[in-house]
Amino acid sequence: MGEGEFLEQPNGLDSRRKNSPAVLKGLFYVAIAIAIIAFLVIETINAVQVMTGKTSAKANVISTNDEVREWNDGNDAGWVTVAVYRFNVMGHEYYGKTEVSQGSLSEGDQLTIKYNSKDPTKNRVIGDRAILGRLFTFLIFGGWAVYMLIGTSIGKLKSLKHEESMY
Repeated sequence: MGEGEFLEQPNGLDSRRKNSPAVLKGLFYVAIAIAIIAFLVIETINAVQVMTGKTSAKANVISTNDEVREWNDGNDAGWVTVAVYRFNVMGHEYYGKTEVSQGSLSEGDQLTIKYNSKDPTKNRVIGDRAILGRLFTFLIFGGWAVYMLIGTSIGKLKSLKHEESMY
């Protein structure tokens, strides 16, 4: 070969080099989707452990704090009382938190709670379903994000495959 001449490489190799940033971007999207799925699985397991707690105990409210909450219509704001409670299981103290309508709990009040006997840190006040609302929100938005990320990745990879098949 003379000076200034280059070996030509097959078109497939050039197109792979040119498309490698797009492939990396697609793989990055898949990695984010996997991380979101892992988060959703952990949150679901946590919610199930809290909600399936069958053992009851008496808990004492040890502190309260009034906080503002926005309601669903976006216009009205309301106040809630956030109460922290403490209960004992076999000589060990455990804590939990609940939200109730403003002023309905104060320090020293007694609550009946349910807790997971294998892990008393997984507890809730009887009737408190806040964890389900939070889980539902995570599942809806997390599921949507996973769908969009994986859909985008698959679309990118299909378009790259189509481009390569044209050579």
